[in-house]
Amino acid sequence: RGRTMSSPPPSPPAEEAGSVGKKRSLPEVRTQRKRMPKVNFSHVSIRSHQLELWGGGGVPGDGGAPLGLGWAVMHERSVSIDEFEDSREGSRRPKDIYGSTGCVEAGRRCELLIRAGSSLKQIRSAKQAIARLNRQRWQASSMLFGNSWLFSAPADADATDVLSMMGAPNTEPVVLHAARWRSPAAFAEDLRPIIEPARLVGADGGADYLCLDWEALSDALASDAAKHQVVLLVDSAHIAAAPQKDNENNGKASEQTGEDEDLPLWLLEQLVCRVAAALVAVASAPTPPQGSVNMVLHGWTAPQIGDSTYYIAPLK
Repeated sequence: RGRTMSSPPPSPPAEEAGSVGKKRSLPEVRTQRKRMPKVNFSHVSIRSHQLELWGGGGVPGDGGAPLGLGWAVMHERSVSIDEFEDSREGSRRPKDIYGSTGCVEAGRRCELLIRAGSSLKQIRSAKQAIARLNRQRWQASSMLFGNSWLFSAPADADATDVLSMMGAPNTEPVVLHAARWRSPAAFAEDLRPIIEPARLVGADGGADYLCLDWEALSDALASDAAKHQVVLLVDSAHIAAAPQKDNENNGKASEQTGEDEDLPLWLLEQLVCRVAAALVAVASAPTPPQGSVNMVLHGWTAPQIGDSTYYIAPLK
């Protein structure tokens, strides 16, 4: 009594009977949704700001004035996305080139600042302030590392991280590749940013009889250190960290040839000695230098180089 009987649910149509009990899914719809672009735009707004000293330009390590952007907007325009992409093709540079050469060279920055209205007096004042700040940074680094100038870094360490650990994130290093030093001429070519190869290498008596002017290299390093900070970043991961096999020929530069497997290691040891000589010359100069010389052995794991007794401070 009081109960009502409910009728069973109606049977599905014949064409749908085969789908009963199966999971429903919309793979095609979901796939289409994932592939749909999330952002669509057809135009790009380009805003140009005024160039000025400082203005977020950082602290350059090349001795030049900093170049930055001010808050004042010079002009603004809107272009189609196709026109924007076409205009970028001509100005794009590979990442390796951009990272190694920097954004704008010191001379070019000076030209842009003068064109933007900065005076030469203002630029000189900014350069002096930059030099003081860089000296303070290097003095702090010297106190931190106990006046060390020879360092080693793991092979997988990024060059930017190495410079930051030394307290010189904005310094442009001189990158050298010790594995290429299969001849004195190749060694001199690698050191071209420091000294012209013709000054470093001289031929005397024949094509295979080459000598290196180590005093000229020390003078060139000391001259650069008197003006700005110098960092030699030497890729030495592929050099065997072992003493030379023939110790009798260690001091005979003229007998070293491109066939000598120990030549890169021997040249690296001599380069360390030349950096040490340059530091002595800088310290004994009558006028205070604007920088110094530091050397980083990238990928070096041995406690010393050959027979030299210079302390290698590891950067970790």
